[in-house]
Amino acid sequence: MEQLWDDFERLLHSQQRVGKTIDSVVVVGTGKQDKIIVKGRAGAFKIVPRGVAQRAGVIESAGHATIRDAVAAAHAGAVACGLQAIKVRFGHGKNPATHTGRALSPLSPSPVAPMPKVLPSPAGPNATASGPTSGSPCAFVDFARGQLRDLLDVSGQVLYSGASTLRKGEVYLLGLNPGGDPNNPALMTIRQSLDGLVSDDLTASGVLKSEWNSYVHATWKGRDTLQRRILWLLAQLGLDPLGVAASNLIFPRSRNEKSLLYQRYATMCWSVHERALEIVQPRWVLTYGSTPYRYLGERFGVRNERRFPSGHGNWECRSFEVPGRFRVVGVPHLSLYAIDGHPEVVEWITRL
Repeated sequence: MEQLWDDFERLLHSQQRVGKTIDSVVVVGTGKQDKIIVKGRAGAFKIVPRGVAQRAGVIESAGHATIRDAVAAAHAGAVACGLQAIKVRFGHGKNPATHTGRALSPLSPSPVAPMPKVLPSPAGPNATASGPTSGSPCAFVDFARGQLRDLLDVSGQVLYSGASTLRKGEVYLLGLNPGGDPNNPALMTIRQSLDGLVSDDLTASGVLKSEWNSYVHATWKGRDTLQRRILWLLAQLGLDPLGVAASNLIFPRSRNEKSLLYQRYATMCWSVHERALEIVQPRWVLTYGSTPYRYLGERFGVRNERRFPSGHGNWECRSFEVPGRFRVVGVPHLSLYAIDGHPEVVEWITRL
């Protein structure tokens, strides 16, 4: 029980670090020993005993017969911009174990009634009797599988964000490609990354696979500087990292840029980015590193480019507009560039 409590406290604090709080729970069963699923606003889950949540000040209401039903209900609610359930906020500096919370909107005993969207069917989230809708994660995954059929079993990753970010949003975040050893069998393949976007399973850490976010949930051994700076930048732009659609220009993994088949892979991956951009309709395509920015410039044409000193040597931040679609913003690679020491760059981006 003590270990579960420690895990729960870590979950609470991890949600606070990305600017959100634990806001909902779903009860599984009706007895005192039954488990509940605690959900952050953007879909991070943890299964804990009812008593642990109560001691943390979380108030639960209603129930579901199985964990699968509860996850399906919570996932549908997250996609619909927040589960209609009991909400609790923990202020900075407050002890969640002594905070009482405030009930805002109890969940109906039936998970269907209060939900703005239809719950996922056994075929997967966002599927209907006639098949997935064009903007749904299922449709996106089906399209990507077809476009990337020659790369499916290559080590790599398509989205760094969860399936719920495949909706209209402010930013499409773009790096170069996933890092790491492409021969390491412990790292996911492109096929596995796509399968995860339509999975109802939980990861070992209690996060729904379809809502896994590599910038928030992953442990970046030896590369956490990049992870930390990306989270800082998104927070300074007023964005919840769990709500930002994020990817890489190239999906296959490589140890470094030199060993990457850049031109071939960029061309093969671009059609999937185009589909994502049609769904997200971002205001900004935010790139880090010179290669993604240069590729977008070559594809769309650079017109009326704006430049701003990065504050690091002769490195510059750049931007150009794709008329009628979005503005591309490029900053130096954040593994090398300490953007968290240059708030003036954030101010420049917001003025664009």
